[in-house]
Amino acid sequence: MITKVNWQWIILDNTTSGWRVARRTGGPPPTYAFGTDMPMGGNWIQLATSPLVYPKGGDPTKDTYLFAFWSLVGFDSVSGQSLALIQGNPANWSQNGGQWTITATAYYYSNFGSGGGDNALLIDAFDLSIGAFIPDNFVQVTPDPTGNLTVDANNGYIDTTTQIANGSPPPALTVTAQSVLPSNKQFQYWLYFPYIPPWFFSNNPAYPATVGTPTPQDIVVHYNDVVLAIGMYTDLPYVVTPPSSIYNPWWWVLTGFGTIPPQPQPDPWLIQYAAAVSLANAARGLSPQLQARVLEIVLEQMAVASAALKQQIGALQGE
Repeated sequence: MITKVNWQWIILDNTTSGWRVARRTGGPPPTYAFGTDMPMGGNWIQLATSPLVYPKGGDPTKDTYLFAFWSLVGFDSVSGQSLALIQGNPANWSQNGGQWTITATAYYYSNFGSGGGDNALLIDAFDLSIGAFIPDNFVQVTPDPTGNLTVDANNGYIDTTTQIANGSPPPALTVTAQSVLPSNKQFQYWLYFPYIPPWFFSNNPAYPATVGTPTPQDIVVHYNDVVLAIGMYTDLPYVVTPPSSIYNPWWWVLTGFGTIPPQPQPDPWLIQYAAAVSLANAARGLSPQLQARVLEIVLEQMAVASAALKQQIGALQGE
């Protein structure tokens, strides 16, 4: 059962201490609201959720923040098991058995005002395995002859008005997330928040930014584009010895994405399959539009797993 849920709303906007959450130097991002629910049952739903947040003071057109996603991390004091989920709005959790404490965090991002400025690429990296932002350098920008754009992107912010040239057609920057980080975390997908400013329909960009193409790791951005995206990573899965000789193929989900001490690496096709299942599980709580986008990636990932399995079968058959 769920015994306690600690929830909070966090605003992802502070230009004075840095855009990357885990690299901030001025303290944690501001908390807009928080509370504790005591459901004492198998289900919890966060009903006190607003899709828009209006901080007090300042220009209301630039102090509005939009919902991004919920991060839920649960811990069972009985079994020691933990789980991490990404969800849309409102958040909910169903759990039977055990004594679960849930930490639920809703993240909100700036709406970038009403146009005419603040046009930018704003990115960060998030670890699905633990439900937290991570500080790793995780992207490479091309073209980038001086290396400065890659530095700025890894710090979370590129001003697309001043740092990308205007032209017809406009030059494009490609921001590519690393497939595997030195910390042994594997890229899963870009969680992308489509932004439509008020002036969009009178100034529809001829070359809008693209996310997840030409490869799932890419963002292609042009002059004056506005892009808000979070690179989702998870720990590489490991094979563990199943208890009582009963193998559960969902073990890595049920044990918090393989947080049990590492064992020998599985075959390549199983790693690819596990990544696809991880994506499908993460997509369940997203909006239909984002869910469809993630499930398309799941389909591609399953094709990769199938190809890897066929390759292993061919090797075993001496082909």
